[in-house]
Amino acid sequence: MESGQLRANRNIASAAQSGEHSSWRAFWKILTSFNRSKMAPHMAFRNAAGMLLSLAAGTATHVAFGGSAAALGALFVSYSDGSDPYRPRAFRMIAASVTIALAAFIGGMSDQYRFGVGVVAAAAAFVAGMSVAFGEAALNVGTVSLVMLTIFSAQHLTPGGLLKAALLALLGGLIQTVLSVAFWPVRRYDPERRALASIFLGLGRTAKRSRGS
Repeated sequence: MESGQLRANRNIASAAQSGEHSSWRAFWKILTSFNRSKMAPHMAFRNAAGMLLSLAAGTATHVAFGGSAAALGALFVSYSDGSDPYRPRAFRMIAASVTIALAAFIGGMSDQYRFGVGVVAAAAAFVAGMSVAFGEAALNVGTVSLVMLTIFSAQHLTPGGLLKAALLALLGGLIQTVLSVAFWPVRRYDPERRALASIFLGLGRTAKRSRGS
């Protein structure tokens, strides 16, 4: 009876150890996995170009923090870029540009008042967290707007300089938007064609597997 109990304990211990090893293997697989389908070199190139153009335009104005503001606007709006149809993409990126510029201005103005930064940052964090209810695009805009607000709250700019920097952040976002939809007039329905092609290719592969089985 005693040896049976010992064997049962050993089996339980070995099962627990095996489960622990399988959990570590699964965790390591997640860390080392690389999904090439998520790569979009053309999008990365145009986002980098938009950021460089915005940095150059902001620096040329000689506004305090202007180059960085324009580059940050372009960088954060690039999170709203995509390969979906041009019209919703343009609307989404313009809305992100306006939201980020507004967040920059509010963040900078909050520094003018005692305890303003903490109150505004807490309110903005709450709004950013609740934006997940409206989808991934709203969550991305809410998150980067919170970061923009935090950055500008530490700049100590004058109201006039802050307004100019916020407008340059808006300009950076609009530059990024123009680059993203630049082929809209000549390739009006190109994103829709790619989406349909992907659907039909998937249907074809499914039909081929069905015939093979």
